[in-house]
This record gives sequence, C-alpha cells and structure tokens, in this order.
Amino acid sequence: MTTWLGFRCTQCSQEYPRDTPADLCPKCGGILFAAYDLASLAGRVSREMFESRSPALLERWAELMPITDRTVFGRVSLGETQTPLLEIDRLQRAVGMPRLSLKMDAHLPTGSLKDRPMSAGMAAALERKAPVVAMSSSGNAAGSLAAHAARAGLRAVVGVFSGIPTAKLRKIRAHGPTVLQVAGGMDDTEEAITALSRRGGWFNLQSFVNPFSIEGEKTIGLELSVQSGWDPPEVVAFPLGSAGCLLGSHKGFTELRDVGLISRIPRLVGVQFDACAPIATAFARGDARISRFLRTPSFSTTLMHEEPVSGNLALRAIRETGGMALAASDDEVRRAMEILGESGGIFAEPAAAIALAGVLRLVREGRLKPETRVVCLVSGTGLNYMDAAPQRGKLTEPLSLEKIHAMSPADLLA
Repeated sequence: MTTWLGFRCTQCSQEYPRDTPADLCPKCGGILFAAYDLASLAGRVSREMFESRSPALLERWAELMPITDRTVFGRVSLGETQTPLLEIDRLQRAVGMPRLSLKMDAHLPTGSLKDRPMSAGMAAALERKAPVVAMSSSGNAAGSLAAHAARAGLRAVVGVFSGIPTAKLRKIRAHGPTVLQVAGGMDDTEEAITALSRRGGWFNLQSFVNPFSIEGEKTIGLELSVQSGWDPPEVVAFPLGSAGCLLGSHKGFTELRDVGLISRIPRLVGVQFDACAPIATAFARGDARISRFLRTPSFSTTLMHEEPVSGNLALRAIRETGGMALAASDDEVRRAMEILGESGGIFAEPAAAIALAGVLRLVREGRLKPETRVVCLVSGTGLNYMDAAPQRGKLTEPLSLEKIHAMSPADLLA
C-alpha cells in the first residue's frame, strides 16, 4: 500500500493533493516532487521485506510509488528489473581503481535508463486515463516512451530535434508514434512539446515537468542500496543533461535514509560534455544558479540541455552531498568508450561512458582517491549510437581463402 500523500514544490514548498495536474508548481513554476508519509512508513518496512521481493522495477518499491492501482505496473512493463552492478577486474586494473563498479542500465529493455522514468510515467498515465502521452527527447527517452505507449495501448507523440542519430530515430518509429521534428535544439523541442501538451490536454512525460517520471529514476538509488548491502557506495557518478538520473537517485537515497534503511547518501558526481555544460560551469564558478549555456559542436547529440529546468536543483543536490559537477571533452569520452569496450566488454554510447570519463579525470587531478568505492552509471548501449562506436582492433582487407590458407596465424595476430 502506497504512502503517497500528494506533491510538494521543491522551490516554494507548497503542497498539493494527489489529483493535481502533472505539471510545474501552479504557484511559483517550480518542480513538483511526489511526497510520502515516511514517518509512518519507517515502522512498516524493512530491508528484509524489500530483499525478499521480486526485483521488478516498480512493484518492488510500491510503498514508495505515487500509484494507487498497482495493476497498472504490469500493464506497462516490458520486463524491467534491477540492473546488474558489475565489478570487472580487468577494467579496475586498467584504470587503477580497485573498487570501481558499473551500474548497467544499458541492460534495460529498450537499451537505456529511460525505461525507468517511462515505465513510472506510463503507469501514472494509465491510472489517470490519459488519451495521449507526449515528450521531447534526444532519442532514448522517446524510444522508451514509444515502446511503453505501444505496450499500454496509448497514443504517443514525441518531439525530436533534427539531427538525432538514425539508429535512435528508427527505434522510435518502430513503435508507431507521431514524431514531431523541431528545427532547433533540445530546449526548443521541450518548449514545443510542453506547449502542445498544455493546449491538447496530453500527458506530458517531460522530465521535471511531469513529477511521475523521476519516481522511476529514483529506483537507481533504491537498487544500489540493496546491491551494496544497505551500505551505499561513497561516490556515484552520473551523466548529466536534464539531471533526472542524478536527482532521482538522490531522492531514492534520501527516502531510504529517512525511513531508516540506510545511514547516509553517497557523494553525487555529475558529468556533462564541455560542449554544453551549464551545471558544471555554475559549480566551478561557485554560482548559486545556472546560466544559459550556448552549446558548441560535439560528436554527441545527447545531454545537450542549454538551460535545464532542473539545473539549480541538481546544483544544490551535488553540493549538499559533497559531490562535484564537471565537464568532459569529446576526446575524454571517446577514451572512456574505448576503455569500457577493450577492458570491460561494455559497448556504451557516449552519454553512457561520460560518467567514467569524469571519474578518470577526477582521479588524474587528485580530486578523487583511486581506492574510493565508486559506481559509474552506464546509461545506454552503444547500439543506440552506432555512428560514435569506437573502431578498434585490426581489420584486414577482404582476403581469398587461398591467401588465408597460406597465411601464418602469427602474422594475422601481429
């Protein structure tokens, strides 16, 4: 049974009932978060209770979900479950970090962490009997929304900016949504979908505009707590765009701490591309608020939010936990992709390797000790971004069987 009370604004603290429209705070325009009666929950849940349940993504944490009809979980599920926490010894040795782990959200059904917010948001859409679901995306979230909408039998509209990778666009279209291409960047696309959703009465699943999405992303923090024996890692590093996975994890860790299941919250590290780094720039300057960042060209089209609505909230969470925000170069991210592939067997897209790129920078600069217990979120598979895949290893020209039979195996390996 859920202990969901309603919503609370993260900016002005105004509280709202459960049936409040899924949008920003009507009073101040701040971000709404689902609020729970954690005091009453503290005496009713235990570590053993959560450990004994099936690791299904949402059902396992029903008491901490803003859903009253638990049957909707099964109606939106594509088989999401707790993702692996990998310790790969060859990778640890390659980077000189003996306690490094990878949280493998690339293993979720549509190949990215976006199955977390989309499954939670779609469950809320079903419970609210929404006729149309919509959102803007650089690719992965739109693909997940389209897949979950098809599973749930809902009409879907997704907004994308022109120039997203072909693989991502094809994955989106495979599920039959209406795709709106916007001549502009990520922020323009968000504005377009938000305006259309408000006029059309659509259920907009845009991160932080919709308070249900982050409830799916907080399961990263919930799962990491279980997987670490209720002793969370010292540092968790995230890709940073709209900051959904970082802020969601922070919310999950906070709720578990407040009900007495963990004793502390990890230090949160957020990593952006230096081509678009409003949060990292504000952190480095010591600013209390982010400023609009005019993005520059990059080999990635992901994480390119020039002025994310959640930026100030992410900045606050990073500082409150003693964490850090930083920007990584394209070359650093490419190198992290190569290391993951060659030393870990992990095929990661650029945004999925950026957390490791940032951690390696922090270690090089002496801002993070190599022996620190660190988890890096691998947020999506390289299959989402084939154009950026590292081209490593030896590739021969086409050879005839005659030449191959005459070849020395040692020469091939040379």
